Amino acid sequence: MKPSPNSARPARFQANLNNWIKVILSLAILFMVNYLGYKYYYRTDVNQNRFYALSEKTVNVLKSLKEPVKITLYFSPNELGNPSRLRAEIEGLVKEYQYRGGSKIIVEKVDPALDMARAEELSKRLKFGGAENIVIFEYKDRNSFLREDQLADFDFPRSPMSQEQPVLKSFKGEAQFTSAIMSLVEGKAAKIYFLIGHGERDPEDMSSLGGAGKLATYIKRENMEVAKLNLGETPDVPDDAQALIIDGPRVGLSVPETQAITAYLEKKGKLILFQDPQTTSGLEPLLQKYGIRIENDLVVARARIMGNSKAEAVIATVTGTDFNPAQPITQSLAGYNIDISNARSLTLTPDPSGGPSQKTAYLLRTPQGYWGETDFNTNPPVFDSTKDIAGPLVVAALYDGGDTSADGVNVPGTKIVVVGASGIVTNRNLDSVGVDFTTNALNWMLKKEMAVGIGPKTPLEYALKVSPLQARTIVWMVWLILPGASLIVGILVWYSRRK
Repeated sequence: MKPSPNSARPARFQANLNNWIKVILSLAILFMVNYLGYKYYYRTDVNQNRFYALSEKTVNVLKSLKEPVKITLYFSPNELGNPSRLRAEIEGLVKEYQYRGGSKIIVEKVDPALDMARAEELSKRLKFGGAENIVIFEYKDRNSFLREDQLADFDFPRSPMSQEQPVLKSFKGEAQFTSAIMSLVEGKAAKIYFLIGHGERDPEDMSSLGGAGKLATYIKRENMEVAKLNLGETPDVPDDAQALIIDGPRVGLSVPETQAITAYLEKKGKLILFQDPQTTSGLEPLLQKYGIRIENDLVVARARIMGNSKAEAVIATVTGTDFNPAQPITQSLAGYNIDISNARSLTLTPDPSGGPSQKTAYLLRTPQGYWGETDFNTNPPVFDSTKDIAGPLVVAALYDGGDTSADGVNVPGTKIVVVGASGIVTNRNLDSVGVDFTTNALNWMLKKEMAVGIGPKTPLEYALKVSPLQARTIVWMVWLILPGASLIVGILVWYSRRK
């Protein structure tokens, strides 16, 4: 007996309703699975060299955070602005910090080429140039910056005209990120004094080419406070001075001022001196006691004149290429060049036993071909082996008094850095190498190399080598055999259905 149409309708309705319920339940389950996967997941680095994996030290730092740290990625990922070379590496690293830090790590991405209002607000509030690619760290009322070029080392093409792109040699992101976070969490900013009163460069002068305002700005980004000190008004170096910078004095310090700096260094003080040729600071005898003699010379070299293979000229611009790779200050600068105009040389004096001092070391040397000219009246200068100083010459050096232990706590000893020129840190000439040199020196002095033991990551490149026969086989497979086979199968299926 056939069912009536009226009795078939409820059955179809019931079947359709069941189907819709199944679809809705399937979508609900799919949504829940995706939501749970988004909310609760396990993240791990399966790279062979653990490129993004965080060290135990970093994980412990993130777990100990009491307040959130905000990380702002301020760079252009596209060609509209100043495109970042490290976009993938930085974003991958930040995801690891977010995963390990949880709610204590807040991330914001700002593209200055697209979000101009937000970019302008940040640059005004935090006082930085809006065209830079930087990572900004904010903790409570403190902030710190990392430039993109501080996060990696690149192998650049030898020729500036080359179309080749720089190759990433090592990525130092984790060490720099963790150091920046720890610096902010420390609390009170280290106080750095700039000596004034002797024609030194002014750390508040941003307008003139010879000012030091630009350098002071970068120092402040390291969570350090900058202040000026006039020993003619204050008889002693203040107790809160964690480092003293003397940037290009034009006249010598008085005897009481020299005595004040002597007393400061004897109390494990920290000093950076930039001193130009043909100037006397009054600190020369003091520094010689610490094993660094400032020579009375001008570093020069002979160079061929472009367009004339025989003519030569004497130049007073030092191209420093030999940064000491064994010292924390210059380790990251090995392989870079820096141009220093108007420099004098330094000599590391031996210790009383006659051997090389264990507490002094060079930071930067000139290549062969430079010499220290001691006769300033000779024009053009000519090397005289009886009076002049043969190269290679030291133009930057350090003294490290080591650490002492007090009540089980290591206390940094006296530390000194001397550079035979001040032009490298002026507003006109300061570049990323000069910035890194100075801030590295301060961080070394203040024992802020917090990320020691977190090494740089080297990207692994896997080359696929194929023989000419294999290459031709791949081309035939991709362009002819696979498309042809698909076409034949399609024709056969069409023909079989026609029958």
